[in-house]
Amino acid sequence: MTDLTIHQPTADLPQISDAASDSLTSWVLNLDKAHTLAKALCVTAFAPPHTTLKPEEAAAAILFGAPLGLDPLQSLQSLFVIGGKPSMYAQQMVALVQSRGHDVWTVESSDERVTVSGQRRGASRAVTETWDIERARKAGYLTNKKYSTDPQAMLYARAVSVVCRKIAADVLAGIPYTVEEMQLVEDEKPASAPKPRGRDAILAATVQTD
Repeated sequence: MTDLTIHQPTADLPQISDAASDSLTSWVLNLDKAHTLAKALCVTAFAPPHTTLKPEEAAAAILFGAPLGLDPLQSLQSLFVIGGKPSMYAQQMVALVQSRGHDVWTVESSDERVTVSGQRRGASRAVTETWDIERARKAGYLTNKKYSTDPQAMLYARAVSVVCRKIAADVLAGIPYTVEEMQLVEDEKPASAPKPRGRDAILAATVQTD
């Protein structure tokens, strides 16, 4: 009869370093503090509608924005998750980049064409990006209704986000898009009634049982 060999787990499995463990512990503690703060802020008029019943998402936004230099209220007002991707309003992106000493300026701006330039602090050359209606059309962005109502703002968001990412990617770590850019993702989603959450869900259940 053949003896069966029992394989014991090896001792050389990857281990979490002390530094990584300390970092995880810090995240847990900070998340708890952020969640406490989020619950308080979400019931105020300063919280945007998408966070009022979701303190967990608000807490995540607070944690995400802290390394970027955003205070809790700025994080709630400026950070959004659209199509599973983090995004930020174009003006807030510019503000962050300029707060680190980098230059961003508008060269030309109209409903047909917007050109933005930027220069990293200490760099010898500027970066320039132009977006016009024809380029937006070829890219398929004109399905977003805001290109009809406020094309200048949409073209600016496209141009300035490229410039900011090119000259200060380190400042915008984790923020690949502006809210204006990602709104196209939302517009392409099929319309559906959102499921009630939080207090709305409780009220809906109460109505159904009456």
